[in-house]
Amino acid sequence: MGRLNYLPQCSGQMFKKLESILSTRFSQFRPRSLIDVLHACVHLERFPLNHMAKVFSPHFLQSLQEGKPLDRSAMGQLTQLHLSSSLECTYYWGPRLPFFLHVKRFSSADQAFETPMDRLLYKQVKGPLAELLGGGGVLLHQSR
Repeated sequence: MGRLNYLPQCSGQMFKKLESILSTRFSQFRPRSLIDVLHACVHLERFPLNHMAKVFSPHFLQSLQEGKPLDRSAMGQLTQLHLSSSLECTYYWGPRLPFFLHVKRFSSADQAFETPMDRLLYKQVKGPLAELLGGGGVLLHQSR
């Protein structure tokens, strides 16, 4: 539903039920499946702020790896979850995704995410965008 940007007529009830299930059974979900669900919610402009502290906890991030490095797709979804909540939910001040896990550039086989960043364009847009968003350098931090 997230990729299709489809909301059923009963979306209010559906999200209440999803919130109830996630609240009572969070630990029963496989970490990767949980990330898929929360990422779909972000596409539907429903931000799972009640679960951000759990998702960005070191314990959850470690369980997501399951003995191997975090795959690029999961890291991209986590980064989008982090960035979306930062931009859309400026009142949220809870835990965030550790910076070393951020995807610097989104790419996939079908280019469904973003194209690589153009540094000149970034510099031209950064200042006015930071000013528009309140000057918070936290949202627009560029890594080297």
